[in-house]
Amino acid sequence: MWSRENRRTIWQSLATSVRIKNRAQLVRHIAGRLRKSCIVTDGMVHVTHYGYDDRIDWDEYIVVVDGCGVFGYTDEPCPYAIEQAQPTETTDTEIMAALSRQMTDPRARTSTAAKNASLRRVAQATAKSAPGAAVAAKRAV
Repeated sequence: MWSRENRRTIWQSLATSVRIKNRAQLVRHIAGRLRKSCIVTDGMVHVTHYGYDDRIDWDEYIVVVDGCGVFGYTDEPCPYAIEQAQPTETTDTEIMAALSRQMTDPRARTSTAAKNASLRRVAQATAKSAPGAAVAAKRAV
């Protein structure tokens, strides 16, 4: 099975494609990619049929991580193992409480602030190195 991250364009997304053998490996991959922004457990990862993408000939399944949003897509369903019980449904109250905790977590704010600062530095460096790129750099921030 193939997995790719959600990006701005299909080509940027395909550049992140990796071969995944099973659900456990998918969860480990997602946890590794999102390690700075949120903690990912198996019960937080949901794979749902999304539709057919004729650009790349994939019958796509969307990968959503609770509290983090859409991570990406796979080309096959990624069911739980037979011996592994599927997690129970969480209530709206539990979801709202988890989101509230994540939004008030000072580490999450610092992480976002650090990412924004990094994007600004890249945009400024781009503006200095390429004439006429200042407008594009300002739009990127």
